[in-house]
This record gives sequence, C-alpha cells and structure tokens, in this order.
Amino acid sequence: MDDPLHNCVPIIHTLTQGSPREQEQAINTYFTPNASFTHPFCRTGSFEGSRLLIHGIYRWYKIMSPKIECHVNFRRLVINPTTTEGVLG
Repeated sequence: MDDPLHNCVPIIHTLTQGSPREQEQAINTYFTPNASFTHPFCRTGSFEGSRLLIHGIYRWYKIMSPKIECHVNFRRLVINPTTTEGVLG
C-alpha cells in the first residue's frame, strides 16, 4: 500500500459491505496467512492458516448483517513494524 491511511477506507468498506467473493479477495490480498482477528465478541489467534477463520468470521458477519451502511472516520493508522498489526484511531 502506498498510502495505508487512505487505502484502508475502501478495504473496510469491502470487508463490511462487499459480496462474500469480494470479502474473500480482500482478505486474501490484505491479510497474511497467519493473520489474527480480535473483536470483543470473537478472536482467532495467529497461526498458519488462521486466515481461513477470518473468512468464516466475515461470512458469518455478512449473514447476520446483510445490509450495512457505514461511514469510516479515523485520523491515524498505527502499524507495529514487528508484528505488522494495525490499529485505526
């Protein structure tokens, strides 16, 4: 990503509003194979192949909330260079 702060908005929209196929493509493109997912209601941990669980989480999310309207508003993106974890703030 040339400008991660700017590029995050369309990715978040794809993950929350895209079709299951678009979600899958975004996850495969922007998540590492051992990515972790942390949310107050569920988490995956990080292990080889954990990205498959993230696919399942977003598929479930799409089933539970088929029509999402959201506005992404943040001022900064902090990326830990050691773990490559990103936090929007």
